[in-house]
Amino acid sequence: MVRHANEEHRLFLNALIEALADLPADAQHELLADFDPDVAAQFATADEYAYELRAAAGYPPRDPSGPALGRRIKENKLVRLMRALGRHH
Repeated sequence: MVRHANEEHRLFLNALIEALADLPADAQHELLADFDPDVAAQFATADEYAYELRAAAGYPPRDPSGPALGRRIKENKLVRLMRALGRHH
């Protein structure tokens, strides 16, 4: 089966989105805003590209064993306490 470049780009982009899915939505948008298929083609997999994007932006590598980063931040006791205090001031 022969695939067109656009289909391959779409498949790669979908895999890249999945590789970044543990990040908060605004971080995902930031990392995907300038998606360039030519740059992506330099990486063997979307996971490798996601790793590099995360590193360049200062985000940690994906932890496949834990909950999504956005969920961990929302569930963090200190963060919840700070939000609760902020609502009263």
